[in-house]
Parts: sequence; structure tokens; C-alpha cells
Amino acid sequence: MIEIYIVYHHFGEKKYRDMSLGSYRPALDDKDKLIVFPFFFSVSYQLRCDELESHNKDLMTQHSALQSEKMDVVDYLKHSLAEKEAEADELSERLQHQHQTTQQNTESLQLQHSQLTQQLQDTINTLTLENTSLVERLNSLKEFQEQKETLMTRIEFLEKRLSCQKEEHRDDIHSLEIKALMEKRSQQKEMENHVASMEAEVQLQVHQKVPQTTKVTLQENVELKTRMNQLSQHVQVLTGENESLREQKSHLSLSVDILEQTLRETSRTSCVRKKVVEHLTEKCQKLQAEQKQWQQQLHQLQSERSSLSTEMKKIRSETFPFVFGTLKK
Repeated sequence: MIEIYIVYHHFGEKKYRDMSLGSYRPALDDKDKLIVFPFFFSVSYQLRCDELESHNKDLMTQHSALQSEKMDVVDYLKHSLAEKEAEADELSERLQHQHQTTQQNTESLQLQHSQLTQQLQDTINTLTLENTSLVERLNSLKEFQEQKETLMTRIEFLEKRLSCQKEEHRDDIHSLEIKALMEKRSQQKEMENHVASMEAEVQLQVHQKVPQTTKVTLQENVELKTRMNQLSQHVQVLTGENESLREQKSHLSLSVDILEQTLRETSRTSCVRKKVVEHLTEKCQKLQAEQKQWQQQLHQLQSERSSLSTEMKKIRSETFPFVFGTLKK
């Protein structure tokens, strides 16, 4: 154990301290000084050297620890960088794959959108053509309805006219028959009276002038035959008029039958066209409902497309800065 002495003045008295014992002793004399001071400096240098060596060891230990910590930090940073690079590569691949998928989905949606647009346009064109056809059919149906009303009015007028003509012809025929019968009776009565008078005159003049009476009788017979021929011709004329009236009546009956048949066919055609119009109206309403449904689907696809575009922009805005920051680090 090395004893260290520190010499100093204490109230004018020289004393030294034994560092090992912690006590004070009287100061040394000059001889002792020659021995103590070189030893003191040697010991102090030794202590300084030991202290420096200890500090050097501490520094070496700290340097080794720092070097080890530095290597650990470098390894950790390399490992972290490798992980970040792998993560960046994975994110880049995912982003590229997602971009390709989104592009494919976008192309698919655009194709589907174009197909739906084309289908919708075709449906609209078909509906427009069908609506035009329906309008034309409705117009033709209106014209047919007007023609039907006109025909019905004409048929009613013809029926009234026919009934009036029937009554008139019936009255005319009856009056002609009565007139012919009365003329026939009057002519017969006249003939009978004339014959009776002629017979009386003949009987009266038989005894006077037979040749003259015969001549007069023959002349009267000729006149009677002429008158009978005229009456026969008049009866034939009346019979012809009666036949013409009957033929006219049959023609009018045939016209009435034809008009009734036309009316029945017109009513049946009107019912058929009414059913066709109802069917076309129902079909038009159904096509309009389908058109609304297609328009709703189109709006939904457009909204989905816009949401996908917004999501892609958000993913790009979130992913690209992180990848670029990682690559810079």
C-alpha cells in the first residue's frame, strides 16, 4: 500500500497528512523533503497514469459498447431498410395489381356502360317506333271510329228512308190495287151495261135493219176490243209498276241486309282493334317501365364508377407519398 503525504501550512506550522491513515503529522525537515517530494511527484504521476488508464479502459469499454450499439443500430437499420424496401416493393406490386384491376374494372364498366347505353338507345328507338306505330294506329282507329259513326248515321238514315219508302210503296201498291180493282169493276159494270144496252138496242132494231145493226154492232165490238186492249195494257203497266216496286223493295231489303252485315263486321273489327290498342297500350307501359329500370341501372353504374374513381384517387394519394418517402429514406 502506498502512503501519500500532502504537505501544506496550517496556521504557520508545517504539517503533512497521511492519506492512508487520515491523520496529521508534523512537517518533515529538509533531508526528508529531498526524499519525499520526488516520491510524491512519482506517486502523483503514477496515480494520474492509473487514473488515465482507468479512464482509457472506461473509454475503450464505452467505445466497444458504442461500436457494438452502432453495429446493432446499423444491422437494425439495414434490416428495417430491407423490410421497408420489401414492403415498398409489395406495395408497388399491390398498387400496380390494383391499378391493373381497377383499369380492367373500369374498362369492363365502360364496356358494360356502352353496351347498356346501346341497349337503352335501341330500346328507346324501338319504343319510339312502336309509339309512332301506336299513334298511327290510334289515328287510323279514330278515323275508323269517325267512319263508323258516319256509317251508323247513314245506316240509320237509310233505315228510316227505307221504312218510309216501304210505307209509301205499300200505300201506293194498295192504292193502285184498289184503283185497278175499282177500274176493273167499273169497266166490267160499264161493259155489262153497254152489253145490256146493246142487246136491248139490237133486239129493238132486229126487226128494222138487220144489216145496219150488224154493221154497228161490229163497229162497237171493234171499239170494245180496242178499249179492252187499252185496259189490258193499262193493267199490264200497273202490274209492271207493281213488279218494279217489288224488285225495288227486294233491292232495298238486300241493301239493308248488306248494311247490317257491314255494321256487324264493323263492330267486330272495332272490338278487335280495341283489343289490339289495349294490348299495345299495355306493352307500351311495360316498355316504359323497363326503360325507367334501365335508366336507374345506368345511373347506379355511373355512381359506382364515380365512387371507384374517387377511391382509386384516394388510394393513389395515400400510397404514392408513402412509397416515395420510403424509397427516399
